[in-house]
Amino acid sequence: MRFKRLTPASLFLNGLVVVCTLILTFPLVWIVMMSLKQQAEVMTLPPRFVFTPTFENFRVLFDAAQAGATSYGTIKVDFLTPVANSVVISLGAVLVSLIAGVPAGYVLARRDIPRKEDIAFFILGFRFAPALLVVIPLFSVFQTVGLYDTYLGMIWVYQVVTLPMIIWADHISRTSQRTLRRRRPWMVQSRSV
Repeated sequence: MRFKRLTPASLFLNGLVVVCTLILTFPLVWIVMMSLKQQAEVMTLPPRFVFTPTFENFRVLFDAAQAGATSYGTIKVDFLTPVANSVVISLGAVLVSLIAGVPAGYVLARRDIPRKEDIAFFILGFRFAPALLVVIPLFSVFQTVGLYDTYLGMIWVYQVVTLPMIIWADHISRTSQRTLRRRRPWMVQSRSV
């Protein structure tokens, strides 16, 4: 294996990458450290980085989740229900987005549709519009239809954000692949000369 020669520019870039990595991972390390400390140690100032880790917080959290909900200090803990709700809603939103978005992106990229690029940019425009634009109309529609405070209602709300992105990404991916395939014979010919 050959090693490249280290230059001042490469040393600077590598150092910059290390510093950025440390800055970006510090919040995650901090959260893990706080979760492994006892409640009294969390509040000490200045914070201590050397401590004896404990899993008491996790035991209390999961014991409370098995019992339904219990009081831990002044906080009422119910952990598994919100996590299960998040998993159901996010998996449902991803599945619906993929089932609807991938075929739409495929048709938009591969079929000859009049004003295809206008349609693609119209879909992209939905991605740039703030999601708050649809909150009030969807709220009134969901209350009328009976989807308010349901999994299906939340999954439908996420489609406003994710579906245009999936359609656009699939359209761009397939369009660039088709363009590359068309250019490939020319690229092979130009390199053989």
